[in-house]
Amino acid sequence: MNWKPILGWLAFVLLAGVVVTSFVHAQGLFGWTSIHVEDDDVNLHLQVPSALARVAIAFIPDRVWDGARKDLGPWGAAMDTAFEQLDRCDDATFVLVESDDETVRVGKHGARFVVSVQTPSEQVDVRVPAGLVRAVWGRIADEPRRS
Repeated sequence: MNWKPILGWLAFVLLAGVVVTSFVHAQGLFGWTSIHVEDDDVNLHLQVPSALARVAIAFIPDRVWDGARKDLGPWGAAMDTAFEQLDRCDDATFVLVESDDETVRVGKHGARFVVSVQTPSEQVDVRVPAGLVRAVWGRIADEPRRS
């Protein structure tokens, strides 16, 4: 009996099982980023695995993080404290800007940060897990990696 094809299929099934299990575990840890855009012509709703965004963070060049760090200047320490406290705070709206034709809200709902923009003809909602926001902040707050 030729065992090579059977062993090949068993290895494939085992590898696929490990990949699927890892993906499910990662989503349990990192959650989903939700994007909803609605207007007269578009009704788009995307659920993006936040684990993919966390992987993508590693590929963003240091110069991008350096620019963000420079823009923050002395506010970096205050941001560190703010992110520590955000985990402990209840659901809240942090920023609310209303005009005659637009409403913008930024806040926290559960373990997600929520940005909502509403006009008479459009609605845009983005929900990002707090863990992903912390990961991005952690990369900004890191000292530059120079080799």
